[in-house]
Amino acid sequence: MSVNVDAFCCCEYAMGKKRVSNPPVPTSSGGARLSRSQRALDKKLSDIDGNRIEQGQEAYGLSRIYQGSIYVMGDLVNVDRFAHAAHGFRELMEKLARSVPSAQVPSSKGSPPTLNAMVKDVGKAWGKAKRNTKNLNGGKWEGVIDSHIAKFLGSLAHFFNAANTFKPPKAHQGENLLKYTDFQRYPLPEQIERIRIQEWRAYDEYFQRIAHHGSLASEDEFARYVRSFEEFLLARLIPKTSRSKRTLLAIIKEGEGNA
Repeated sequence: MSVNVDAFCCCEYAMGKKRVSNPPVPTSSGGARLSRSQRALDKKLSDIDGNRIEQGQEAYGLSRIYQGSIYVMGDLVNVDRFAHAAHGFRELMEKLARSVPSAQVPSSKGSPPTLNAMVKDVGKAWGKAKRNTKNLNGGKWEGVIDSHIAKFLGSLAHFFNAANTFKPPKAHQGENLLKYTDFQRYPLPEQIERIRIQEWRAYDEYFQRIAHHGSLASEDEFARYVRSFEEFLLARLIPKTSRSKRTLLAIIKEGEGNA
């Protein structure tokens, strides 16, 4: 499905509220110059990592990934800066989806099997059935199916059922992240949930395409995607009640005091 990212600018920020700034450029000290909203987002990403460390879980360095992406995006010396920045934003999406505890995203060990693994399992079942069945005689099938073929047909039915509902692990992670980080007291309407999932996928597909040099991005296009992506994350990760100017400034001040 083709999705126009401009149609997804978060409504919380669209009505005259402060929007994320244009792409920053590197500061004289070598760091990324972040806008106020970007610093609030960066602080939240850092907090997520800190919470995981306190709980004895693996932290992925979300803040470093984000700052690195912003830095390389504004590095005019880097002729391939958009592809490098896009790779960073893709990594941020993937690692963020693994990092939010309430999203209950399974680890790689507990993830559902991939489609390739499912096909291999069916192939093994087919090979075993062919070796043991009496219905295969000289390359020809004959007679009433025996227990070996009946068992394989059951495996085949299970495969098709699983394949019809199969979701790639990354898409599954993104959906869980959106479902459990909207801070809603009640489940979202299905249509709204689908729109947000489509937006998440639009960012994922865009950054992946640019990172793999599937197309060349203009400065204006890339900046629009990044701004919308940042607003999308702010709306998901920081509750609406926390997004007042006063609270944002408090978050930023706390982050600067701990720097």
